[in-house]
Amino acid sequence: MSRILLSILFAFSIYSGICQSNSVEFLLPSKFENIEVDQFGNIYLINRFSIEKRNAAFEKVAYYNNSSFGEIKVCDVSNPFRILIFSETFNQLMWLDKNLTPLSVAVSLDDLGFDEVSLVCAGIGNGFWLLDAFENCLVYIRDNLQTVHKSQRLDLDAVHKFVHLTEIDQRVVVSSSDSLLFYFDAYANLLNVFPEIVAPGFKAGEKAVVFINKNKVLVSFHFKDLVSKKLLSLSKYKVYDYDIQGDRLYLLGEEKLLITKISKNQLTESFE
Repeated sequence: MSRILLSILFAFSIYSGICQSNSVEFLLPSKFENIEVDQFGNIYLINRFSIEKRNAAFEKVAYYNNSSFGEIKVCDVSNPFRILIFSETFNQLMWLDKNLTPLSVAVSLDDLGFDEVSLVCAGIGNGFWLLDAFENCLVYIRDNLQTVHKSQRLDLDAVHKFVHLTEIDQRVVVSSSDSLLFYFDAYANLLNVFPEIVAPGFKAGEKAVVFINKNKVLVSFHFKDLVSKKLLSLSKYKVYDYDIQGDRLYLLGEEKLLITKISKNQLTESFE
């Protein structure tokens, strides 16, 4: 009983430290390539075939590993009870529950008629979006695996590719390797294309995207007034990947994770 109590108190002390301090750093048991954080503060560390889930106190609570599924290119935790993972290598996706247990068998995108899919993300109503790399278009698939919406062919040359896709507040945002940002409504209608936006990976709000630019500065770009705003310099950090939840910035480095606080003034309007 005393050991359990001590464990609870230790976990609470870590969580309190994260909440009260401006930053806290954790050493990781191995190298991870990507990080995702859900709205509850759960942290998902991804490395090729595996996902390690840690709670807000940084305790390991779940683990997924399946080499037969293929390397995980996308891990969408926008719904922590229905996590979407995607393997580009085997062109298939699958949903996991909060314990990282498969909710169903893997869905072959080949069987749905999409042989070259570069990215997917979760969509409203338990469906999902995909980027068809053959036709260069955005497609929405319902939870019954029926195609519902399909965009026009997007203007992207053979040299460049799509690098990030997400749905936020009934808007879909896509970035490309040639610094274009495509902005769609919930029916796959292209609303706008913003040039010269360096966003190989980003977090999106209703009015803005937030990303790390080439100068290692965290920047927000606002859709309404087309204004970029510098939020925070990250020049002293070696960042492999990052995520933002609330006023917390999660920076994944080489075998370490830094969680730092961003002032609400810096994030004003970025996630409204």
